[in-house]
Amino acid sequence: MSFADTARKGKKSSIDLEALEQIKAADLVAKYPEGVTVTAFTTLRSKKYKGDTAVLLFAEEPGKFCFFGSVFVDLCNKWAVDYQNDFDAASAALQAEGGCKLHIVPVVSKDGNTYYDYEVL
Repeated sequence: MSFADTARKGKKSSIDLEALEQIKAADLVAKYPEGVTVTAFTTLRSKKYKGDTAVLLFAEEPGKFCFFGSVFVDLCNKWAVDYQNDFDAASAALQAEGGCKLHIVPVVSKDGNTYYDYEVL
């Protein structure tokens, strides 16, 4: 296997973040209090948080993506496991199914930080 093949294989998704605009989670929650439809997802290694970060795309905001923490990383990993951790195949299946409607819920931790949880609608 070539180095290029190894690099491609190590990449979780072909989502091109440079072609998309970021929307903040707080703005997404404020704009869609009744929920959003996730149509694609992946996880990325985050240098800032020293772990993985979830990246979600939404039917309601084409051309935009949002970063989320560990609660959504766990969800992305659960979605991908049935597709041998092929995030592109799992996202394609999710999109073919019409996406998954989630109510994104801000939660304040004991130390005062806000993180986001979800409810499936």
